[in-house]
Amino acid sequence: MQPLRTILYYERDHDIMAETLFSLREKGGLDVHAFETFDASLGHLEGLKANIILLSLEMPDISGVELLHKLRKYDNLAHSPAIFFTSQNLDNKIINNNDVGIVDILRKPMRGADLIVRLHEVWGEFDGKLRE
Repeated sequence: MQPLRTILYYERDHDIMAETLFSLREKGGLDVHAFETFDASLGHLEGLKANIILLSLEMPDISGVELLHKLRKYDNLAHSPAIFFTSQNLDNKIINNNDVGIVDILRKPMRGADLIVRLHEVWGEFDGKLRE
């Protein structure tokens, strides 16, 4: 099994981003590429091998779903599992009715330790499917 190393993260809320980055980088030891908008990330996406894409459903310029559709156009991000991070009350219908690889929806705010555990669980499930 390949270890979880790299997260591509989109978040519009500065406080949540700072807290999440601290948890993922300092406590989780992960390499996190974080951006507030798709446009801000444009020069950084080519060749980026993100194990998981973590993105807010509520973005300032486009929806998280639209953002994910744009990311899927990059060959290196086309198959990375995606997790939405949202403050909305959503059921998991979006997971079952999607064509862009959404594997989970997490409610924010979320304790850093819980987020790290869930990211590792998702990666373990995804990486295991790749090896089947």
